[in-house]
Amino acid sequence: MSMDSINLNGAWQCTFPDGARAAVTVPGCFDTAAERWDIGGPVLYERTFQYAGVGAARLVFGGVSYHCEVALNGHPLGSHEGIWDGFDFDITGALVRGENRLTLRVTKPGYDPKDPYPLRQVLSGFIPDVLCAFGGVWDDVRLESAPCFFVMRHSASGGCDGAGSARCRVRLVKPGAMEATLRVLDLGDREVRRLTASRDLPAGESEWKLPFRVDAPEWWSTQTPYLYRYELTLRCGGQAETFSRRFGFREIAADGDRLLLNGRPVYLRGILHWGYYEQAMVPNPSEAEIRDELEKIRAFGFNAVKHCLYIPRQRYFDLMDEYGLLGWVEMPLWLPEDTGLLIGRIRWEYPRIFEQLRGHPCLSLVSLGCELDATVDGSILEEMYHLAKRDLCALVRDNSGSGECYGGLAVDYADFSDYHFYAELPNLEHLIETFTPGWRTRRPLLFGEFCDSDTLRDLSDVRREKGVRRLKWESGDARKNPISSLKPDFFAHHHDERMEASGIRAAFPLLSGLSLNHSLVHRKTTLEMTRSFGAVCGYNITNLRDVPIATSGLLDDLGRPKFDPAAIRRFNQDLVLVPAWDLGRVWIGADRKSVV
Repeated sequence: MSMDSINLNGAWQCTFPDGARAAVTVPGCFDTAAERWDIGGPVLYERTFQYAGVGAARLVFGGVSYHCEVALNGHPLGSHEGIWDGFDFDITGALVRGENRLTLRVTKPGYDPKDPYPLRQVLSGFIPDVLCAFGGVWDDVRLESAPCFFVMRHSASGGCDGAGSARCRVRLVKPGAMEATLRVLDLGDREVRRLTASRDLPAGESEWKLPFRVDAPEWWSTQTPYLYRYELTLRCGGQAETFSRRFGFREIAADGDRLLLNGRPVYLRGILHWGYYEQAMVPNPSEAEIRDELEKIRAFGFNAVKHCLYIPRQRYFDLMDEYGLLGWVEMPLWLPEDTGLLIGRIRWEYPRIFEQLRGHPCLSLVSLGCELDATVDGSILEEMYHLAKRDLCALVRDNSGSGECYGGLAVDYADFSDYHFYAELPNLEHLIETFTPGWRTRRPLLFGEFCDSDTLRDLSDVRREKGVRRLKWESGDARKNPISSLKPDFFAHHHDERMEASGIRAAFPLLSGLSLNHSLVHRKTTLEMTRSFGAVCGYNITNLRDVPIATSGLLDDLGRPKFDPAAIRRFNQDLVLVPAWDLGRVWIGADRKSVV
């Protein structure tokens, strides 16, 4: 006997606070169905399904935003709070043979401080600022039944504990006297390691760690993203299950001011990703969408992606592993308001997110928040730093952007330095010099985000290309577009009037080309100057694609490159030409720098 799985994705009936009803597709969000983005009250999800299985059963959610109360056949199962982490319930006692009715009451983060979960008081990240605080069942839902045990998550990591060493970790529910067979296969599906183990695990929920070793392994890198695969077979009583997943051997380390990948210096060239997907609203793209993004990112010369203030789904990391792109995850903590609940929310959601991030050789850097001030106490950042170091094979920083720049901690918990420099060209050199004095502790210095440059756009062109009369985010009605109240300087709803009154629309073909040229020169000059500083070992350019409140993307509103990728690669690749330092001196009564 084995685990059976029933997929509960698809159409659910939803009832909105005003009594309106609509069919909502799961995974997805209810905002698009309601055609309003400001729903503050709970939305009721309902669906029926048939069940003919036997034994214990669990209901597994990949992600719900933000708070949900779950019931099956009228029996309350429990509740969950948090956008980004998956969760599950034991439904054995509530499940019946035949037809079952599942209901969820879901409440999203709200823009109004009077809402149950104001977005600044929960771990909502940055998506509410660039699109919408989405709500709903936005990742997979499934029902799993099994006679003896459940495998809720499994992963393997190689190279973190020394060359050739690795470990496979499995989270089980209701285990007992377990037997395991682990086969490790190379790219040609040849077996390179096999081990067997047995263990009597306690009832309830347990994690089983299975260490193993591969002699002279092939290393995963940005040039050669070599991936192994494991097959793990578990047996307990009459139940046997086999699971498989890819993994890699990779070591990331800090050596003075150098960033080392597998013992060799690497210069991180990342693009900032805000999790923006306008049509779906949720950061859960298809495999085809992810491949399209990653191929464009590679074409621009980047070797890394920084997922800024949101948590991508496992599929995204799987493909980054395959494409050989370094991953940086920034936890969704930004501009928080602490009403006494914030620390608790960090404590219960961060560990589960860390567990979801395991097993990806691409994931090399993690920051615990962004531009944090004194609102977030140092004790919780220290606690999460040590937890991340224990759970993830990555370099960790408490505060992307640094506390010293934002009124936060003066003493940080970090493996590397990280600043967010958005500087005019005349000020950039002096700014970097100020933040890289010789007396500071030597460690890798990265720009977690920097070097944005907006380009000109005409929303009439965007509307025509998308085939719509008006973009949703143009509205100045806060009920339909809450960004217009969250961002007082957001004037998209006056776009046409301003374009006509200023004369920009009449001269748009000329001005648009000039703005693209200016942006290209700004980024070229910024990156070349930055790379002339030996103390800096990487950056993340802001950002991947245009969003409602910013046109700093390398891709436009339709996901098309705004620049020739070959032109970007000239200053965004492993080897680039940079301005030389003039170290000449002359004696004119005293030493002076020579001018040539």
